[in-house]
Amino acid sequence: MKLSEYGLYGLGVMGQSLAKNIVKHNYSLSVYNYESEVTNKFEKDNHFEKLKGFNELKLFVESLKKPRKVIIIVTAGSATESVIDQLLGFLEEGDSILNFANTFFKDSNRYNEKAKLKMQNDRAKFKNLFSKAFSYSVTLSASEESHLCILNCNFNFLSLIFDIC
Repeated sequence: MKLSEYGLYGLGVMGQSLAKNIVKHNYSLSVYNYESEVTNKFEKDNHFEKLKGFNELKLFVESLKKPRKVIIIVTAGSATESVIDQLLGFLEEGDSILNFANTFFKDSNRYNEKAKLKMQNDRAKFKNLFSKAFSYSVTLSASEESHLCILNCNFNFLSLIFDIC
């Protein structure tokens, strides 16, 4: 199986629009949603060669080229925290998460601390796993046809965002 360049977790309206935009700009993308029916319908309705849907989180993460780059676009708060907790079980050194939820900065700081604790517990050095993804807030127009991105961030795959906007 050919590995995807990026992963996207969350196929609500904004997630679906962003996913379409990413693959239309010739990036390969794996997608996952906690409701498998949503993933299946999205994949069935969108016949892009570089789009792959997954119904198991482990397979979703394994479908990504290393270092893995995962965009999460779920509701801020407990949903975001749950997704981060799930992903931490599969990510490793050098991988990145970009949180597109409208997360309160104190929550972002807490997520970062969780990642640091996991690093210590695993005796791994998850180089910049959360520091770039959560230290900045992101505002992005996720419209499928969008040509405008308002970015208040500095993260390690900024080129992707500039390319799709």
